[in-house]
Amino acid sequence: MLITICLLAVFLEVSGLIFSVKREGPSEVFRRLAQMPDVRLESPLQNGYFLLVGFTADTAMDPVQVGYEIWLEAEAHRGLRHFDLEKGARSALHITIGPDDVVPEWFAADPVRSFQEQGVTMRTSMTRYAVLVDRYRQWLSMPFEDWGFGHPASPRFTEIMAAHRLFIGEGFAHSAAKGSSRLQQDTIAWRRVLADAKTIPMKIMAATMVDDNVSLLSKALAKPDPDSAVLATAKQISHALTREEGAMRWPIQNEFVLGLARRDELLSVENFIGADDADHNRRWLAQAAGLHADAFTRVQHPASKTLFGMTLETQRTWDAYATYYDALITSSAVLHSPLPRLHDVTKGSNRTLFEHLLNPIEFDPSWESFTQRLLATDAKLRLTALQVLMRSVRGTEKIAERISQAGPEYFDPFSGLPMLWSPSHRRLYSVGKDGLDDGGDSTFDIVTPALPEPTQASGGPDRSRPRGVRHG
Repeated sequence: MLITICLLAVFLEVSGLIFSVKREGPSEVFRRLAQMPDVRLESPLQNGYFLLVGFTADTAMDPVQVGYEIWLEAEAHRGLRHFDLEKGARSALHITIGPDDVVPEWFAADPVRSFQEQGVTMRTSMTRYAVLVDRYRQWLSMPFEDWGFGHPASPRFTEIMAAHRLFIGEGFAHSAAKGSSRLQQDTIAWRRVLADAKTIPMKIMAATMVDDNVSLLSKALAKPDPDSAVLATAKQISHALTREEGAMRWPIQNEFVLGLARRDELLSVENFIGADDADHNRRWLAQAAGLHADAFTRVQHPASKTLFGMTLETQRTWDAYATYYDALITSSAVLHSPLPRLHDVTKGSNRTLFEHLLNPIEFDPSWESFTQRLLATDAKLRLTALQVLMRSVRGTEKIAERISQAGPEYFDPFSGLPMLWSPSHRRLYSVGKDGLDDGGDSTFDIVTPALPEPTQASGGPDRSRPRGVRHG
């Protein structure tokens, strides 16, 4: 009899918690985070986002129209459906090799010279992937707005990366001036995406594209006599990230909205269509960005626990989640501010003891890798700008001093202090995510290629041995 009474009490308590989801009104923070971003572009078919979604559609198809149709299918079940990129001829131009193999010249010590020397190879690749490059060129001329908010999927990035490198490489194969012009156009476009991104995959893809360009530019600047067009491009595009470019507000809020959609998810076979492709795309992007393979999964809000087909998560629980995501957005906007932990935020919520026991919060999202990844992009941009500035130095004894006097726009975003200089390696470098000065070791620090030997300052030979600036 006692056991029966206890089970009945538990059942009544669980029932009360389940129905409290409908009785309790959401908090102000919950309502604010559940809102969709404003839409600026009225015509979807003018939005470059949809060209990226339909990028690999058959040559006879309009990739923008295909991308919009893919999005509409998922939009009908927002937050639950992935993009069905394999339907019909939507992936007819999918490539089976990676971008590194499509454009190996990108990784040469002197990529500009390599593009020019491998003109025949470049023309062969351009012929093979001409449609993708033409579509990429079309995308660069289009307005862009990330309509991926509230969707668990994103464009497939492999072909986009390959087309991006071919487009720039072909320019340099023609001339340094044409290549520099394309590099500038491309970087401006991806920095625009970086500022507008509403999802974490799109944000990281844009950062990776900017890094890709900056890496090539940095190697070109390391030559004793870089082309004047290369120098001009570096001065135009190598400025520090803006507040909008580094902001994480919408990508974080998107994960909250996706978790909210999964709260009421009903098991459906259609929800699994495209899931494997989306997972592969995220893992490929994580590798390209230098992140852990599961980086995107680690911030994904899990599906709610259910009982008899009804969620066990009360409105109070979701108000607690909203408080955490709001605190995360606030902290991510402050440089070097530690990000809050979910358990630390939610333990002060008004959830009852029974709610804590019945539905403990067991996941611990890790956002640090993404905020650090954006700082790395910022550091690379600043280092490249500093490379240009250091070309005017006459005599190595002045380099450390010139770095310290360059101004805060050239400072290391990881430390808030001037960038560092390794006299032995002739490298400028950032301390990177570990915050430690490792002497310009590229395993831990973010480094530039070696600077060219300077012209000796007048007034006698240089007898000094300059010392690198240390992170305090």
